[in-house]
Amino acid sequence: MRTLRLGVVAVLVTMLLLIIGLPVTLGALRMWRTIHPGCGAGNDTPAAYGLQYRDVAIPARWGGTYQGFYIAGVLSATIVVPPAYAGGKDGLLSEAAILAAHGYNVLTYESRACTRINVLSLGYREIDDVGDVLVYLKTNPDHLPVNLSHIALHGFSSAGATSTMAAARYPEVEALLTEGGYHTSSALTGLGTSSSWIEALMNIGANIAYRVGTGEDPANLDPIGAIPKLPPRPIFFVYGSDEPSLPGARLQLAAARAADPNTVAELWVVPGAGHGWYVTTVGRDEYVRWVLPFYDCALLKQNCDGWRALWPQK
Repeated sequence: MRTLRLGVVAVLVTMLLLIIGLPVTLGALRMWRTIHPGCGAGNDTPAAYGLQYRDVAIPARWGGTYQGFYIAGVLSATIVVPPAYAGGKDGLLSEAAILAAHGYNVLTYESRACTRINVLSLGYREIDDVGDVLVYLKTNPDHLPVNLSHIALHGFSSAGATSTMAAARYPEVEALLTEGGYHTSSALTGLGTSSSWIEALMNIGANIAYRVGTGEDPANLDPIGAIPKLPPRPIFFVYGSDEPSLPGARLQLAAARAADPNTVAELWVVPGAGHGWYVTTVGRDEYVRWVLPFYDCALLKQNCDGWRALWPQK
């Protein structure tokens, strides 16, 4: 009888461990794959958009380099376009080309996933990469025709979160345009927003894997916490009406306005657009109509009437 009881207990303990351990393991594996992606670089170059450019190699503080494109413009401002997730230097080239065609100096560069580091923190350590780009532009070892009078960040998705947090760290960033990014670590990992106990266990595993893989606390992924450090610098949020992260954009907008009621902070909800489909959904001309007046007014103090005309309720 005692042997039977021990056997039953062993079975129950094994089942309990499986019930708990399997979801935790699955969540950990999913996060591990997420932070160790392959490089998503393509073969596109600015030449495909009729633009002249320079290939650049940006020294990184960890000892390697980031490959990038530098497109010289005629306007006295430079827009840095960080890579989203595992993207290459061509990852957001379609939008970067729009900015460059207007005359801005534009620099794009590749993700950590395209280097020997090959691990992503999904936004936090990538702030250092923005800092390395700013140092590169200031020292200008390649003698680029760069203009540092006014600098902006233009980030999409995880790079939108990176750009927000980087703008809070680096005061030389004068303006921020962020598209489709998450606003907190819980919005990214799901911790604290689980709809079932299985999902909760998977999220615990994901957070453990994140800590082990990156050496960082997921709580560092906190763009909305960075927002109050940005005003009075102008901020433009661009999110699709069908994006899951849109509620977070509204919270970030409210945080910016709460920090400084007089700051220039606006949200363009792109009708019918999902994550990243802004230009495709509304067309290039409509994207230009909304985005370029923001940069012109924020960086050059030009076309401010055009920017204000987009917000007649003001």
